[in-house]
Amino acid sequence: MIPDPRLPIVCVLYLQIYQNGELQALISALGLGTRGQPFDPTSLRYHRVVIMTDADVDGAHIRLLLLTFFYRYQRDLIDGGYVYIACPPLYKVKEEATHCFTEILRCLVD
Repeated sequence: MIPDPRLPIVCVLYLQIYQNGELQALISALGLGTRGQPFDPTSLRYHRVVIMTDADVDGAHIRLLLLTFFYRYQRDLIDGGYVYIACPPLYKVKEEATHCFTEILRCLVD
């Protein structure tokens, strides 16, 4: 469920947001209800919304679009502590038959 990068979340009309197919699917999947209804935490299907994107520039852009959407149009999710960001590892460290993942380059040097 990736928002269309051509849809600038910050400067579009409220109606355009809810006509976007990907965002409409996200709203429906989370159980956020329809536009104009007050936020009801008991109607949420999931009590943790974890955003995990690729560890590159495109992933950062998608993460920013999703966070901007939640902040501007579903602010109660953020204020209620329902939105989390997962940081994917950047490096795979392999030694013989074992491996682990890390996001710290210093671990590779040691």
